[in-house]
Formats: sequence, structure tokens, C-alpha cells
Amino acid sequence: SSATYRRCREADEAAAAGRLSEAIAKLRTASWLDEKSSLPHHYLANVYYRAGRIDDAISHQKRAVALAPENEIYRTNLAALERVEVEIVRHVARGH
Repeated sequence: SSATYRRCREADEAAAAGRLSEAIAKLRTASWLDEKSSLPHHYLANVYYRAGRIDDAISHQKRAVALAPENEIYRTNLAALERVEVEIVRHVARGH
């Protein structure tokens, strides 16, 4: 909906200004108010990634893909997040 899109844009502006907690709160609200929309989950994945919360980023990107499986950008971002997670695990396993 247009309200969901507006909330996502506002959250994106907050994230761009470094206000990640505010962006997360706005996006969580958007996802609750429009449960069938993939957009808030996609944006949440991006903000959680910026915050270093890879597990949360992957969880929300998976939800975005589940809601909009035809969206190639969502699928590509999920694959990239999963590669980051693998690299983190490898780094930790090497004792770094």
C-alpha cells in the first residue's frame, strides 16, 4: 500500500542518517500493519545488515522472498546475505 511504501521510505531516510533503531522501529510497525507486504521485510534486512545483525537480516530477507518469490532482487540479496554468514562462520572457525 502507499502507507507501507511511505513508512519504508521514512525508515530508509532514518537509516541513511544513521538512526538505525528508529528505522527498525518504523519498519517493524510497517510489517505488522501490512502483513502481506514484502517491502518492510526487505528494508529490515538491509537495516539489520548495516547494524551487523546478520541473522536478523537473513530472517527478514527470507520473509521478503516468501512473500514475493518472483522478486529477483530479494532472492539475490538473500544469497548475498547467506554468503556473508558463511564467511563469518569461517572467520570464527579459524579463531579470529
